[in-house]
Amino acid sequence: HLRGCSPIPSRQADCFSLMNSSITIQGGIHLTGDVTISGSKNAVLKLMSAAILTEEEVRLENVPDIEDIHTMADVLRGLGARVEIDAKSSPSSMTIQADRVHSYRAPDEHVRKLRASFTVMGPLLARFGQAQSSAPGGDVLGYRPIDMHMKGFRALGAEVKQLDGTYTLEARQLTGTKILFDYPSVTGTENVLMAASLAEGHTTIKNAAPEPEVIDLIDCLNFMGAKIQRVGISQFE
Repeated sequence: HLRGCSPIPSRQADCFSLMNSSITIQGGIHLTGDVTISGSKNAVLKLMSAAILTEEEVRLENVPDIEDIHTMADVLRGLGARVEIDAKSSPSSMTIQADRVHSYRAPDEHVRKLRASFTVMGPLLARFGQAQSSAPGGDVLGYRPIDMHMKGFRALGAEVKQLDGTYTLEARQLTGTKILFDYPSVTGTENVLMAASLAEGHTTIKNAAPEPEVIDLIDCLNFMGAKIQRVGISQFE
């Protein structure tokens, strides 16, 4: 049983690229002042998905007030969760409560906008025994398959179906096991971590992604009552 938590994701600043534009910087001027750094977008998006694992309220602080966060909030609302964002506070905060989830399919119109939306699949599968989503859209950063997600779900005991671009997961009960990823997929590691948090027994993920946002997710899940230990550079139990 996982419970609500209030972690502060702030380990890693977001990176972005400017397309079809340029910046000219004139140096030689002494700069002073204070800058408030918001939490990592990549971390917050997955912590939002983790809120589906519990009926209790989850509160996130230091949340960046950007479009991706609002899109992910719409994904959760489409599933039936209540999401409130306090943009007036500095930095912004968010509360999520998923005690009234009534849909197990991520809304297509939002999934196409945000690749991270696919990480609701692990929590939905773990808590409700079913999950469905179209293939995730979002930014185009080269070849980014979701095969490690599916490999992990199958290893935990889920039945995986793919038809006309839609992925359907079903499982009466997930069971802990040993999972060896072919490569350290970040979102694959995150999705399987969340699914394994409610599985019966012990799960070991080898060749797991070691990125800071993955560690933030582990911290959040442990706050919520999971027992996850990092035992190597790319291995979690």
